[in-house]
Amino acid sequence: MERYEIHPINPNNRFILKAVESLNKGDLISYPTGVNYGIGCAISSAQGVRTLNALTERLGRNRLHTIICKDISDVSKYAFVDNKVFKIMKRSFPGPYTFILEATPLVPKICQTRRKTIGIRIVDNPVVLAILNKMESPLLNFSALHLNEEELIESPALIEDIYSNYISVLLDIGPVPALHTTVVDFSSGETVIVRQGAGDVSNL
Repeated sequence: MERYEIHPINPNNRFILKAVESLNKGDLISYPTGVNYGIGCAISSAQGVRTLNALTERLGRNRLHTIICKDISDVSKYAFVDNKVFKIMKRSFPGPYTFILEATPLVPKICQTRRKTIGIRIVDNPVVLAILNKMESPLLNFSALHLNEEELIESPALIEDIYSNYISVLLDIGPVPALHTTVVDFSSGETVIVRQGAGDVSNL
């Protein structure tokens, strides 16, 4: 595993290219998402998706997968978005939210829940945006947690200790005050708050 100390606002392009190269090869990488550190792969990479899915199962995390998209237009390729949800997205994204929506056929089946849903995020983190701007697909993501626990990892050093056998690149901006996103399920046609996290629910 390669660990690169990277500026949180103006990330070094050389390190971003290293991360993108790993993603395109089907590897997993770790990166800051704005509210916590994530671990992910390119959703367009069948190898990466299989590896990420195997890792989440091994860690007892066979739950909802999340796609980090570059923008709202990207979301419509991977999730069905009606007018109501589109309006909520426009005032909520980018931000600390995960929206659960019905997945389109572009989403690999092993990434979907039994209800054929997928989590969607759009973030404003400069590191993630730098990665996405050099890729043709979003990131399939899960939050870096302590093994078999719900506690998020704040320290890049601890991510390295736990996940170094699984990831090829760690983009290190230093410790972060790790928070959960607010999870909102729109898949039934109703607005259901699944988890209150960093995102304000008053505008939903």
